[in-house]
Amino acid sequence: MLDYNAILPVSWSYSAEIQPLRVRNKSTAVGVFSHWMSNFVVVMVTPIGLSSIGGNYFWIWAIVCASFVPLTYFFGVETSGRTLEQIDTMFIDNPRVCMGLDKEHSKVIRATAADEENRYRAFAKLDEKDGASQVEVVETTMKV
Repeated sequence: MLDYNAILPVSWSYSAEIQPLRVRNKSTAVGVFSHWMSNFVVVMVTPIGLSSIGGNYFWIWAIVCASFVPLTYFFGVETSGRTLEQIDTMFIDNPRVCMGLDKEHSKVIRATAADEENRYRAFAKLDEKDGASQVEVVETTMKV
């Protein structure tokens, strides 16, 4: 159960992180659909497998789960610590099938506390600018 809970968000969020903006919503829909379809297959097939081969049915799911280790290693890229624009750039600059083998794509980027503070301050400044422009728009529409 621990493995299932650890991999659950991958089908929902990873597909949205690695896709370009123009297809991000469609890829998220495909990820969610594949998650629910795989759950459906597991629920429908497991009782049949258990009644047919008993406890050895565990080995089938063990092989299926183990197959995801090389798939993730060869095809997955690390997205933590990167903005969506940086992830888009990774796929544009160096597109290839086995992107997980590139050292730059598998590196985890860790932000320092100062980096996070600067990022939060930049967001706060953007929010202040957006709020001020929205107030101005409201005031001008009310005057008219």
